[in-house]
Amino acid sequence: MVLLTKKTNIKTKVKIKTGVNMRFFFLSILLINIFATKLSACAGTWREMYIKDEYYNFTDPDMVHLPRDNPLYKLSGAYAAHDARFKYFAKQKKEANIKAWQSYFQDALSLKNIESLFYKKNSIKHSAKYYKNSTEFPQFGKYINFLHLQNKFAQSLEVNNRQEIIQKGLTLFNQEHEPFLKERYLYLLMRLYHHNGQYHELLDIHANNALIVNPQSIVKEWIDALRAGTYQQLKQRTKANQLYAKIFATHKTNAHYGFYDFKINNDEEWQSLLNSTTDKETQALYYFLRAMQWENEPLHELENIVALAPDSIWLERLTYMIMQKLQNKRYSIMVHAGKKNKYFKAKVKSYKLQKKLFLEILSKLEKQTFFTLYSKLYLNVLEYNSLKRKEVVKLRTLANNKQAPFVDLLTYIYGVHQLSCNSHQEQYALYQQLKPLLPKFSAIKQKSILRYTVLQISTLDGDNTIEKKLNKLFAQNNNYRSTILTALNYVDARKFQTYVEKEKRSFFEEQVFKKTMSKLEKRDVAKILATLYLQKNDFKQAQFYLRQIPQKNVHTPYNPFNVSISSSNRTISKKSYSQKKFVETMLRIKRALEKDPTSAMDHFLYANGLFNKSWFGNFPMSSVLYRSTYLTKDERLPKTADLLLAKKQYELALKYAEGDSFKAKIAYQLLKIEFNLAISDTEKYGDNIWNMPRFGGWNKGTKNVIHLLKASEDFTEGIRDFKDDYGHTKYAQDIIKQCITFKYF
Repeated sequence: MVLLTKKTNIKTKVKIKTGVNMRFFFLSILLINIFATKLSACAGTWREMYIKDEYYNFTDPDMVHLPRDNPLYKLSGAYAAHDARFKYFAKQKKEANIKAWQSYFQDALSLKNIESLFYKKNSIKHSAKYYKNSTEFPQFGKYINFLHLQNKFAQSLEVNNRQEIIQKGLTLFNQEHEPFLKERYLYLLMRLYHHNGQYHELLDIHANNALIVNPQSIVKEWIDALRAGTYQQLKQRTKANQLYAKIFATHKTNAHYGFYDFKINNDEEWQSLLNSTTDKETQALYYFLRAMQWENEPLHELENIVALAPDSIWLERLTYMIMQKLQNKRYSIMVHAGKKNKYFKAKVKSYKLQKKLFLEILSKLEKQTFFTLYSKLYLNVLEYNSLKRKEVVKLRTLANNKQAPFVDLLTYIYGVHQLSCNSHQEQYALYQQLKPLLPKFSAIKQKSILRYTVLQISTLDGDNTIEKKLNKLFAQNNNYRSTILTALNYVDARKFQTYVEKEKRSFFEEQVFKKTMSKLEKRDVAKILATLYLQKNDFKQAQFYLRQIPQKNVHTPYNPFNVSISSSNRTISKKSYSQKKFVETMLRIKRALEKDPTSAMDHFLYANGLFNKSWFGNFPMSSVLYRSTYLTKDERLPKTADLLLAKKQYELALKYAEGDSFKAKIAYQLLKIEFNLAISDTEKYGDNIWNMPRFGGWNKGTKNVIHLLKASEDFTEGIRDFKDDYGHTKYAQDIIKQCITFKYF
């Protein structure tokens, strides 16, 4: 008898997703090895060290006096870090250049007009022609025409008259008296010398005209970059790295050149650079830049800076970078807690060792800054250790206005860790503490706080509960439609119905619920419920929800009530079946069986339906939201791999059947069940079988199938009985002749 449940029509409004904005990105994942036997002095690499997805992040650039939008210090994996850096500084350069030209034109041209002069397609070519004989801006006309003339040369394209172009530039440079244009002629000439490999000429023209360069201009930044590159080409590493360090630390339009082109090849070059200055702040900067590359152990460099310049801003900034890496590792461990493989254990060990060394280094500081003390307290809080009032008071005294909210955040996180259950009362009290705190932070930081809170709450939920699954997706910022459907694939239908229909939710429950529903498509809730009820063979409830979603019914080209020689019964049928049609047919057969429990044919058809909606049959997607076609070693079998009910129905069909041919057909289906149970018993795969083998499959598939079948007493006994009892029938003879399994038994 079918147990009916409340027929609640799900009317939850769910936003329809119309598309996903995709970006090409790459992400290098690097681990910090704190036990390298020899420190490499090399710092030239394109491999990325500090990149992560922002799952939660309770650090902020403001803490160490950094602009929030500077991508050199951002640890987001949501885009390609390198691409973001180059785009950011290209934008900075463009904006600064346009403003400089606006000042030159004394606001006679708008920012938009100036952008059209230089930055639209073929704009320099058109501008050169337009201003060639200008009476209003004659000197600019000469400059823009030379800019156009030298463009191909500057872009490293094949040019035959290079020296003529350089000579033309020198003439214009010597004739120009206006400082703004003269400085820009100097830059263009230096760039031409650089592209032509005339490095000594580049340095000479700069040395002879250094006073022309305005120390406050953006052109000065571009000239510095050319000089640094020239020193590098001339193998004058120390001078090159001095300039690149300065570029990284002070430039607004091309600081990324300092980040990427600061290169040291050996210890001799490193010592030469250190000895080139006695200024400890500058030396600390060199250590910081060396730490920005993976090969050079940031923790080791942090220790060097602590010993050298404990008051340096570069100590705080390196602490900031390392803290985010540790934070990310801590998050990863938290999300994947419970794993027992050696890689996870190694990750935990690595984190603990790095954290220990990090805190030991910070403990050597005689004078704590806000961020160094915050780092210590924050890491302790993440480890669920208690906060000492004395240290919190001290942290508050060190905090400026921008840093003060983070002190309150630490006490909030500590409060989150004290939750003993996820009752509404405790969650309400927590929200009351959070409510005045949230407005003090940016929208991104607010999301981090909510994600972290929800992640902590999820630890109080029972294993495999719907709440825990969805909370984790929310915390990971991984709640996309596909991941939600996968997470709900085998949950209990009634429990999900209860979850959706819940009328009173806490603030945090509401955040997760709204986010989850916003990622689903219209009518997805009914689709999920229909599938889950079908999964548990509650065809009446499944029918109720399937009627609400005629456009979302899953279809199969096979007849789920037919069987064939293949183990999955996948023989193309004249009719296709939808979930709705399948459920209606199952209900009709069930009613027929209630009238006549001894009908062998009805038991057979009902058993076929149960078998074919299983993981092994021809309509598996009727009962799941997501299906993997592989079973791996030691993997828990999915719910839909349970063939017990189908087996019972086949046994009843066999009991009431008449005629050996029909009995042979039923017996063959029972043999299929034993076959599938044998090859899907992942606990018996052994060392040589990693996933469910198939006849003709890779990695000795046929051999492994036969091995598992011979190890199954139920199958070997079943195939022997099938031959003995039905071998005389034409049906069995055809099966034995065509089925590959019988060749081995």
